[in-house]
Formats: sequence, structure tokens, C-alpha cells
Amino acid sequence: LRGVGNVRMLVTSVIGHLMNCDFTGDFKNWEGCPPVALFEAPVVKFVPPDKDNIKQTLEREARAATHLVCWLDCDREGENISFEVIDVCKAVRPHLQVLRAHFSSITPRDI
Repeated sequence: LRGVGNVRMLVTSVIGHLMNCDFTGDFKNWEGCPPVALFEAPVVKFVPPDKDNIKQTLEREARAATHLVCWLDCDREGENISFEVIDVCKAVRPHLQVLRAHFSSITPRDI
């Protein structure tokens, strides 16, 4: 955020994946359909009830933000979690500018 002047930064966290995926309708009961049908079955992403407080925190902070900096592990899982956070935040603030911090480790030796 160079050249912006003074900024207020808030740091929060998630605990692993924020969202779950599940099949819809008749596909929820895997035993009730042929396994091959699951390859083309519709899937929905949702925030489970035990992570709703994290979702509410992200939504509240996103409403007052202009930028979101995702600072999660630089691997496929970290990227996936970043997009889950982005989806939640942009649902309440669609024009939020998203930035991505890149790092691999935060051990004293690596910093």
C-alpha cells in the first residue's frame, strides 16, 4: 500500500479451512446412488456452524475495509483457504481489493 499514507491494519486468523463441500439432494447419501454418478453430482461450498463465528468476524471487518491481504501458507491448501476467505469477504464487500503475501515459513531462521 505504498503512497497511500497512514493506514489502519487489523490482523485476524482462520483455523484451517473455513468452508466444507458437500453433495446436494439425493447425492448426499452416497449409498443411495451409483458411485460413478458422484463424479458429475452438484457440489456446494458452505461455512459449517462451528466456524460461523469466524465467518461473522471476517464479514464485519470486510465491511469496513478497502483492502484484504491474505497471508496464508504458499501451498495449494493455503491458496484454497485464501480463496475461501476472499469469497466470504467479497460476499459483503464485492469491490474489496485483494492482495496476497507470499512466504514459505515464519521460523526465526527463515525470517
